Amino acid sequence: LYEQEDPDPNRRYKAIFWEHGSGEVITRDDGFVLWASGGNDGMWVAFSPDGINWTNYDGNPIGPSSDTSHYVVKDPATGKYRVYGRFAPKGGRVIGCMSSDNFVNWGDRLLVLDPDEHEVAGPESDTQFYGMSVGLYEGIYLGGVWIYRPGSDGCIDTQLAASRDGLAWERVGNRQVFLPLGPAGGYADGMVRTTANYITRDDKIYIYYGAVSGPHSGPNHPAKDIKRKGPGFVGLATLRRDGWVSLDADATGGSIVTRPRHPVDSGPLHVNVDARQGELHASLIDERGHTLPGCEASLTGDLLDGEIAWAGPVPSSPVRIKFTLHDAKLYSYW
Repeated sequence: LYEQEDPDPNRRYKAIFWEHGSGEVITRDDGFVLWASGGNDGMWVAFSPDGINWTNYDGNPIGPSSDTSHYVVKDPATGKYRVYGRFAPKGGRVIGCMSSDNFVNWGDRLLVLDPDEHEVAGPESDTQFYGMSVGLYEGIYLGGVWIYRPGSDGCIDTQLAASRDGLAWERVGNRQVFLPLGPAGGYADGMVRTTANYITRDDKIYIYYGAVSGPHSGPNHPAKDIKRKGPGFVGLATLRRDGWVSLDADATGGSIVTRPRHPVDSGPLHVNVDARQGELHASLIDERGHTLPGCEASLTGDLLDGEIAWAGPVPSSPVRIKFTLHDAKLYSYW
């Protein structure tokens, strides 16, 4: 985590890392060293002035070991630091979070996301969360949940989760796959795991990910039987700006009405919409559902920043926005 505004120049770069223990070495059945138990095992804090030269914070570990990636963000609303990893109180492959005001003293471990009842007891039973990359996009927490299926194909792909505060998370798109595996027999047919720090450049979102051929080793997939096509690699996926999810309608159409809100001003409504084959119609409606005079318009085309200007006056009382779509996808509005 980089904070240019930190008054201590030696702490502008901040990191959390897992320190392997200094005791008994724990190995996999194929001899691969996983970690060592005993002293020093746990998560630790380090600081750097330049991102190259690091100094470990001389204190106690901030939490137990978590043998997967950790992700740190700073909450834009509260200023708190939050770290995510596989260290929830219940243990196992679920997602935990700890918070701090100063990056040194951390609060209790909280469980923030674990498999639901369908994944535990349903047709997708024994699903586990191998980890979750966490980043901020337009002030919203977005998580790439690494879905591990040891009881079936042993593979890991990525689903999407979202949160407004970093603590209460919601799975996006009814657990649809967000970043799928590559073609069978290819270099990414076994595991694809997103990183955080989503990069917006021009009109695209850049999402880097790690990929591996073949499943994760486990009881149903012994390491000795897995044949990798090659070494793991870093891949790049792109989205249109705001393209994480969309509200879609076919030719029969569909509509959605927002919650009541006080208009900030009477300026134009902005939308990110793909209506190349159809149309988006927007209107302001009052609490009784009536369209306000002069407050409706339509757009067509593929627009990252389409503007709808109201001809009529916008009242100061709360209003709702009604969107009606035909053969169109609505990604965002502001």
